[in-house]
Amino acid sequence: MNNNLKKNKNSKKNKFLRRRLFALLIFLLLLMFFTNLIRANRVNNYKTIFPTLTTYEKDIDTKIYNLFEEKAYFAKGDGIAVFHTSEGQKVPLGYEVANLNLMEDVSSLKDELNKVNSAIKIKNGIEPHEKENPKSFTKNIQDSIKNEDYQNLYFDINSPDNDFNPNLNESELKEYLEMSKENLLNKKSDLENKISKYNYSYLAEFSGIVSYKIDGNEKHFKLDNLDKFTYKYLNKNYDFKNIEMETQVKKGDPLFKIINNLNWKLACTIIDVSQISNYNIGDSVKIQIPDMQDIYGRVERINKDSNHAVIIVNLDRYFENMYSNRIHEGKIIVNKTKVFEIPKSTLIERNNLIGVYVEEIKGLVKFVPVDIISESNESVFINKGNKQSVINIGEKSYQTVTVNDALVINPKTVDESRILNWGDILDLNDNLKKLYEDIEIAKENSNFNRNINLVAVSKTHPVDMIKDFNELGVVDFGENKVQELVSKMEDNEIEEKIKNNKINFHLIGNLQTNKVKYIYNKVKLIQSLDRVKLAKEINKRAKKDGTHVDVLVQINIGEEDSKSGIRYEETEKFIYELLEYENINVKGLMAIAPNTEDELLLRKLFEKMDIMFENISDKHYEGVEMKYLSMGMSHDFKLAIEEGSNMIRVGSKLFGNRNYN
Repeated sequence: MNNNLKKNKNSKKNKFLRRRLFALLIFLLLLMFFTNLIRANRVNNYKTIFPTLTTYEKDIDTKIYNLFEEKAYFAKGDGIAVFHTSEGQKVPLGYEVANLNLMEDVSSLKDELNKVNSAIKIKNGIEPHEKENPKSFTKNIQDSIKNEDYQNLYFDINSPDNDFNPNLNESELKEYLEMSKENLLNKKSDLENKISKYNYSYLAEFSGIVSYKIDGNEKHFKLDNLDKFTYKYLNKNYDFKNIEMETQVKKGDPLFKIINNLNWKLACTIIDVSQISNYNIGDSVKIQIPDMQDIYGRVERINKDSNHAVIIVNLDRYFENMYSNRIHEGKIIVNKTKVFEIPKSTLIERNNLIGVYVEEIKGLVKFVPVDIISESNESVFINKGNKQSVINIGEKSYQTVTVNDALVINPKTVDESRILNWGDILDLNDNLKKLYEDIEIAKENSNFNRNINLVAVSKTHPVDMIKDFNELGVVDFGENKVQELVSKMEDNEIEEKIKNNKINFHLIGNLQTNKVKYIYNKVKLIQSLDRVKLAKEINKRAKKDGTHVDVLVQINIGEEDSKSGIRYEETEKFIYELLEYENINVKGLMAIAPNTEDELLLRKLFEKMDIMFENISDKHYEGVEMKYLSMGMSHDFKLAIEEGSNMIRVGSKLFGNRNYN
């Protein structure tokens, strides 16, 4: 009885435990399901944004010194100055800017002149008339000085008819009456000239601006030697206080100056010479001064010392608000460049670098380093890199973002399993080794015994990676854009390797006729000849140089609208047309197969290419050598080799292959 009860209790207990375990298992399964669901939703629903291409201006605080061609004028004696122009007025060459009356005693000369004039009038039969009362004349002069009417004062003093002794008798005139009329006229002219010497006329020696603000340092800022304007020279203890213009002057006092507004430069001091490391003579420059419009010019000279610098800027026009003071505080824009603007929220740190996540395909991202130039409240400005989007951080080069990259706005929400391994840690040697292994396998599976020529497709990848693969033995590289190809070939090390036949480049993309001139004699093969017009241009250029250009005829084997190339059926006809172009050597055929997983279709298309290759080869056309059958890329090169290809164009398998975590 007791045993049965015990058994029943144990049985119930075991059932209870099994139920608990089953419920726990169900719970764990549900938990895993919902966790993965949440994770997937979190990863796949992140928001992205494209970088904005904008212009970034880096400014530097600077002291700005006016440098002009200028001429200062000074009083030649004590006297009264009369000015005929206003501040800032433009005057031509020879314009009378001012007069200076020295107020010398010329009464004896005027008395004699009065006698000469009276004698002339008597000889002409005219009795001398009474002159103005001397007291009245003196009062007029006093009133003119009191009222600061210097213009009338000048005419009162210098009028030849204003003599103080009108009552002349014949005995006083006897000497002059005995003179001939001709001699009297000569005497009159001589006296007038002597009197006029006590009045100076100041004429502009060149066209320019009149200024009455003279700082006394004009001699230090002559344009005779621009090399002297160093940081040390400009920071001497100059007194730049403007001297105010006066009407009653003493000998040596400044009167005015003329500024040549057509020969105007600025000297901008730079405290830290490293701030202008990339600035060159001829560069455009913008200068900003508070309460003035932006000033534009060009760099004419850069005077550097070990720590500082002075940029000499040549202005292209006159700035009316600037000339009056020798020195200004402002900013100079020393770097104006195209950059990307991205939100701060896209930034994330990885592998001790600041970067962003770029969407590769939906739900999968890669980390890309960025070089931050500046930042605002919400955004950062990053270096867009060179033409290949390559930046330098420290001693290493990295591929950075492009304008077409979708940046993840909330990178911290991206699950680690969704992040592609970063290309910087790729072992290029391993990639190349694996590719060679795959090539050998494909050759073993092929009925053809053809050597395989590898063209490493380096488009969009940095020059440094080309150098790395070259060190590993890769000689031929393919580019599909002329501009990028030329840029890479201009690298000093690459250029030297080309001269020594250690590196060859192939043009594998569509070639426009207007760009033939840049590459026709620089590449090993133009693999994309697909029209007579292009052949004509290549031949014209080559014939002019006396050279020959090797080409491949591109066939649109899949008859795709998105791809270049002639129709398969027109191949022989097209090659026959090329025979008239003596400076073109046809070296084979090229094709880009459709991007498809249909292996049977790919094999069929590759087989057709080989048939055409063999058929044309059998024709033995003069100038045509079926040496290369270029077909097969990263995704289909093995099939292409098996069907007869002897040249493959591989890019991502070498440069851009990624492994998943």
